[in-house]
Amino acid sequence: MDTGIKISIIVPIYNAEKYLKGTLKSLTEQTLKEIEIICVNDGSTDNSGSILEECAKKDSRIKIITQQNRGQSAARNAGIKTAKGEFIGFLDADDFVDASAFEKLYNQSNDCDIVIGDICVYNQTNNTYDYNDSYHSINVFPKSFRNRTFSPSECKDFLFRIAVNPWNKIYRHSLLNENNILFCENINFEDNPFFLEVFLSAPKVSLAPDAVFFYRIDSETSYSHSNGKNDYKKLDFFKIVDIEENILKNLGVYNDLKDAFNLRKKQVLFYWLKKIKNPYVYIKYRLKLLKVFPVYMLFGKYFQRFLFKVRLKKLLKQQNTYIWVEAGHYSFCTYVLGKSKIKNPLFVTNAENINGAPEIKNIKDVTPQRVIAITSVFYNYDKLVKQKLEEAGCKTEVCGLIFPV
Repeated sequence: MDTGIKISIIVPIYNAEKYLKGTLKSLTEQTLKEIEIICVNDGSTDNSGSILEECAKKDSRIKIITQQNRGQSAARNAGIKTAKGEFIGFLDADDFVDASAFEKLYNQSNDCDIVIGDICVYNQTNNTYDYNDSYHSINVFPKSFRNRTFSPSECKDFLFRIAVNPWNKIYRHSLLNENNILFCENINFEDNPFFLEVFLSAPKVSLAPDAVFFYRIDSETSYSHSNGKNDYKKLDFFKIVDIEENILKNLGVYNDLKDAFNLRKKQVLFYWLKKIKNPYVYIKYRLKLLKVFPVYMLFGKYFQRFLFKVRLKKLLKQQNTYIWVEAGHYSFCTYVLGKSKIKNPLFVTNAENINGAPEIKNIKDVTPQRVIAITSVFYNYDKLVKQKLEEAGCKTEVCGLIFPV
């Protein structure tokens, strides 16, 4: 698409007057000038529309689409359909981005179809920045993925741990057009199937770790401020996992990813159960879980936790055995050990920013005979840990354990 526009950046907007000026400022000040900023006003009832008009008068690259409220997916799709750029990017109306982020993404694109930047979690309440969040950080990719292109098939061991957010990535426009990829409308958590379909459809992907997007974790539009009023939306996760399964089947990769997908499906559905505050929605959600995982819901979890505890204790009795833990996973591992009634464990890590935990040792300072990789998150975690150990120059036996939710 030869329009001179390198990236079309789509911003869906609904009642975002508190953050919108800052968000647009971070886009108009991008060092990459050949961009268009497509702002889709999705039926805002606050002052967002006036702010858009004001900003558009100052910068002709801002294009405004106004529509009745149809949801974030429909807003993004409207932007995609009018975009003229070689690549398409996104930004939410309450987030912001480093001034050079889109230039760094574009410079990394070469012949790639997707380029992925990094995410910093910003807590405006405490004014803190977390560059090593266990989910959002690009560190889920082993170092061997840096400075090269790779295919999605190389990521199957950690596919379901890659952040699905659409706004820390750019996508070749032709990739979306040729595969007819859009966001699912009239459903919540639409980022999940969009990411899965577009990522698995891309022949070549690359990383741009220095392209940083700032995710405002505690904005007034986030779930943390909902106090249960949006809990009913979490019921859509049952539809989302069905859509994802169909995507995997349509792309012919379901059999290869079935174990990983089913584990992730269980973890996601049980994770969101714990986040529900509305008692009516909680009961309805549990009944749906009972239909999907009847045996596990009744007694399977407790039996599996018993087996997990027995195996973990047996492994820890072996000489020179450590538990592998990374920044962001320490609290989870201590939770698991507490549930297993294990005291004074030995941890080993190659992370440099885990403080206040005297039982943790750096991998460079010890030569473990084996490490135990504990997760509840994704399949083949032991393979990922083994790869990270090898990158640190340590060839060690890795025992992978999955803690049942």
